[in-house]
Amino acid sequence: MGPTIAATHAVPLHWKGTAEHLPSSIAEILSRATADHESGRAPNALCALAVMIEDTGSGMTEEVLARAFDPFFTTKAEGTGLGMSIARSVVDLHGGTLTVQSRVGNGTRVQIKLPVQP
Repeated sequence: MGPTIAATHAVPLHWKGTAEHLPSSIAEILSRATADHESGRAPNALCALAVMIEDTGSGMTEEVLARAFDPFFTTKAEGTGLGMSIARSVVDLHGGTLTVQSRVGNGTRVQIKLPVQP
């Protein structure tokens, strides 16, 4: 069975292209990364899957960034402060890493890296 991709999000995302084709495109890339190159050759070894989400928002101060994964820490009036904490816990449970880079005025970059089992 080939790779399966399922994606959900709570806020509307806007990018050029069709959202319905994105998961199948990612699945195709994963499938090709692990396929045999040529007859008689071993398959490529895919060791990790990385997802990067980058925005051009206001960014975070060093103080906010340092607390980004603290349970119940939020800078939003309606927030619970659990989203990033839960996200990191889930990624950790799967043996991966979740990192955040941010600079005030330059936006934020979140990277999730998950190990892939052959």
